[in-house]
Amino acid sequence: LAASGGYYISSPAFKIFANPGSVTGSIGAIMSFPHYYKLLNKIGVDVEVIKAGELKDVGSPHRESTPREKAYLQTMLNDIHNQFIEDVSRARSIDIDSLRPIADGRIFTGRQALLAGLVDTLGSYEDALSYLKEYLGLPDKTGVIEKKKPESFLKRMLYDELFNKFPLLKRASAIASSAAPSVGPYFLFDMSVR
Repeated sequence: LAASGGYYISSPAFKIFANPGSVTGSIGAIMSFPHYYKLLNKIGVDVEVIKAGELKDVGSPHRESTPREKAYLQTMLNDIHNQFIEDVSRARSIDIDSLRPIADGRIFTGRQALLAGLVDTLGSYEDALSYLKEYLGLPDKTGVIEKKKPESFLKRMLYDELFNKFPLLKRASAIASSAAPSVGPYFLFDMSVR
C-alpha cells in the first residue's frame, strides 16, 4: 500500500517498485469532519465558542459548516491537489496534461500504475532490496536491520492480560504477525565491514 501521501513521498524516488496487486496512486486531497451537533442538541448539550477570526473554528463538529467555510476549504483542497499533481508530474517526468485525467483520487493496482507511468517496475520488497544492493555496489550478503518502535509498558501489560485470558487470541495474533511483514523503517548495512 502506497497511496495518497504514501505515493506522494515515493514519487521523487529514482526507481519505484510495486507489487502487481499493491494499491497505489490516489492523487487527490480530502478532508472530513465528524458532525455530532445534532446528537448534542438531542441530549441538551450546547458548546459555546469564542474566537477571533471568522474561519478560526472551520470544520467544527459542533455545528454545520457555512457556505463560506465550505468554499474556503474547497479552494484550499484544490490548491493542495494541484500541488500534488505538479510535484508528481515533475518527479515522474509525466506531462501534466496527461497526468490530470488520472489524478482524480483513484487508486491503481501496481500493474495499472506501471502502465500509467506512476511506478517504474513490478517487484517485491526483496526485488527492491536486491536492486538497491546492486545499485550501491554492496555485497549480496548485506543484511537489513529493522528498527522497531518500543512498546509502552501499559500496552504490553494490557496485551499480556488479554492474552492470558484468551489463549486462542494469542495464537491468532502470533500467526497474523508471522504472516504479515512488519511495518517500520529499514536500514541496509554491509556485513563485510563488521
